[in-house]
Amino acid sequence: MDWTIIFIIPLLLLIGLAVYLDIRTRRIPNVLTLGGSLVGLALAAIFGSEIFMDRFLGALAVGALWLGFWQLGLVGGGDQKLMLMVGAWLGWSLCIPVLLAVGLCGAIQSVVVMGWRRRQTPALSWRQILSDT
Repeated sequence: MDWTIIFIIPLLLLIGLAVYLDIRTRRIPNVLTLGGSLVGLALAAIFGSEIFMDRFLGALAVGALWLGFWQLGLVGGGDQKLMLMVGAWLGWSLCIPVLLAVGLCGAIQSVVVMGWRRRQTPALSWRQILSDT
């Protein structure tokens, strides 16, 4: 039996709460991310050692990758811990599709933000540029 659906629904609720808190406070609490990781691993342990090892390796792989991104200054610490939690809930078997989806979402968000900022900043005419010098 595929137990993945049992892990996806609580994970979506945790991610939704993390997104809400991140937008509202610009922080993702450690209690949510690290606690969520532990709950995901504990739930996996209930379903057996094979599922637990899959989830543990997923948390390790995704968490280590995002730790590197954090050290490079590309993501925040909360984002890194959030991805650790995602790895703990979805496991090694879903790491590559999840990472591709996250990368695609990040690219779309970047394009939207660049468009928004460009729209917010009025373009200067040559006359305005030359008159300021």
